[in-house]
Amino acid sequence: MIRRQRGTEPLELARERSWRVARALLYGVDRTVREDGTLSTTQPTDLGYNIPAVRDALRTAQYGRCAYCATRTVEASYDHLEHYRPRAHYWWLTWTWENLWLACNVCQGKSNSFPCEPGTEPLAAPTRAAVDGAFALSTERPLLLDPACDLPQHHLAFAEVEGTNGGWFWKGTTGRGQETIAALHLKRVIRHTEYDDLLQHIRRWLEPATQRVASALAEGDAERARAAWEQCGDAFLWSDPATSSEAPFRVPSWWYMRAFYERSELAAHAMVMWCFPDHAGDLPPDPRPLLDDELPDALSPEARLHVNYIRGAGVAPKEHMEAAIKAVCACGSWSVDALAELLGRAKGTIQKAYVRPLVRDGHLRHDGEGYVSVGGANTEPIDGTEDGQDERGEGE
Repeated sequence: MIRRQRGTEPLELARERSWRVARALLYGVDRTVREDGTLSTTQPTDLGYNIPAVRDALRTAQYGRCAYCATRTVEASYDHLEHYRPRAHYWWLTWTWENLWLACNVCQGKSNSFPCEPGTEPLAAPTRAAVDGAFALSTERPLLLDPACDLPQHHLAFAEVEGTNGGWFWKGTTGRGQETIAALHLKRVIRHTEYDDLLQHIRRWLEPATQRVASALAEGDAERARAAWEQCGDAFLWSDPATSSEAPFRVPSWWYMRAFYERSELAAHAMVMWCFPDHAGDLPPDPRPLLDDELPDALSPEARLHVNYIRGAGVAPKEHMEAAIKAVCACGSWSVDALAELLGRAKGTIQKAYVRPLVRDGHLRHDGEGYVSVGGANTEPIDGTEDGQDERGEGE
């Protein structure tokens, strides 16, 4: 495992999250949420996040490797969209970029258990009135290492284990490292067929390369030894972000070279150990739960949920559309034009199918000048037009 940066979230995923989270909070669609906030297994959240743009972006960011064990997952049938925080407990993060990785079929099967550090609390599920706090990922202290936020080399080590006939394994050097190994079954550093390739890489390339350094030191040729050591780094630790390619077995190679560096006391010969070959950068910011930056400030939190749902869903039941219009109009007066633009529907549809019936049934009030609202006729319009002017809707 190494630290990686996902890059920019695909807009398609942000749109899916925005309306699906809003719909779930309003109507519980696609899932059954228990009283404790966990997800019922009878209605799994299995829709909306498996988007080609998401897979492509993660495959590039991860250099075609599993985010956890670094096994190559070049073939699409071998990689899985994995939720770092399990959907069983964090259903609202199902469509969250900061919670998705591509993983091999072994790591993808990690447990739904997600313990946090002792004395800390897990994130609470969102409510209609409070959404943002459930997405404040930086406030949680999980035990499982996150390749986007943690430096695995501070918690994990890779070493040859005596009595295993030359076997190389991960071991946890901290409590979080041990928890990660147990959760991901990371006893063996590389899965299945690649493990034999790793052993061949060590014996055919790493051992001879480091032996050239040792031989030069034994002959008293420090300059040749330093040149051979530089060649080791160039040969085994390179990566090319432009092509999403990297040296085979970069992380195991680094640990092998570090063990050789310390064993051979290379520091005494003015040689420096190479930096850990990760893709570290700034920690990712907490995600935005809803795409509501351009919505009028006067909308209530519940009205924002309705608008996000209706704008994102291609089709919505009539009763859901009516509920959205009533929630919006409860925040002020709106023209039919402004309602249609806000909800992403045709003006004629809003006028004939929803506004007129709601006015007729007494759910909305028309002020006689093209505005509808829930409440008095003199409520100020909030459709965002300059000086309160807009194209008037048709009156009743």
